[in-house]
Amino acid sequence: MLENPYLDQCAFRVEKVSDSTKGAHPLEIRLSANFSSPARIREFLSGRRCAHAALSSLGYPMFAILRQKDRSPAWPFNIIGDISHSSELACAIIARPHLGIRGLGVDLLSLSRKINPGVIPKILSEQERDLWLPGKDPFPLNAKIAFSAKEAIFKCFYPLNKIYLDFMDAEILFIKDGIFKAKILKNPFNQNESRPLEAQGKVQIEQDHILTALLWKDEPWTDIKGDGF
Repeated sequence: MLENPYLDQCAFRVEKVSDSTKGAHPLEIRLSANFSSPARIREFLSGRRCAHAALSSLGYPMFAILRQKDRSPAWPFNIIGDISHSSELACAIIARPHLGIRGLGVDLLSLSRKINPGVIPKILSEQERDLWLPGKDPFPLNAKIAFSAKEAIFKCFYPLNKIYLDFMDAEILFIKDGIFKAKILKNPFNQNESRPLEAQGKVQIEQDHILTALLWKDEPWTDIKGDGF
């Protein structure tokens, strides 16, 4: 079973994607009625159910989690959280208050998801391809973890300053023992700052899924010296 990646700092909930609307806010149900497919409705509402369960465990009241123009969750200003889903599972993570947490990103990737090998040069750098594509498998496990970790990195930092991070703006250079380490080549706080930053996140593989997560606190970043790891 997938577990809370930051047990002491966050609330977490994971559920199977289903048709149930129980636990979703009426405004979320109304919003989802505009979606183009039943599958998209199920995934959206399942993610919102997870978010409400996590929020409730921290003592927050029920409120609608709608969408911003960029389709990211519209959290109240004092709540830091994230939602992710595949076609089978949904999850949400919410920061506990008063811990200095500024950003959270989480990504769920089904191990059965087919990823076109033709996109590899667009999502993995040459150094990453040397690390994570060692054999004949066109998209092995560590390459999928790197792909998912980059999604979590983007989702962690983008809400802070709306600076877009592309797949090639971060390199995943370490994956081991439930940890990934990344070099972020584009500063997510200041577009004019060119020095790379480093980040360390969590990895789980359970329920035929990869879960990656990244938490950022309001603390100074350490500039990378050499390879940083």
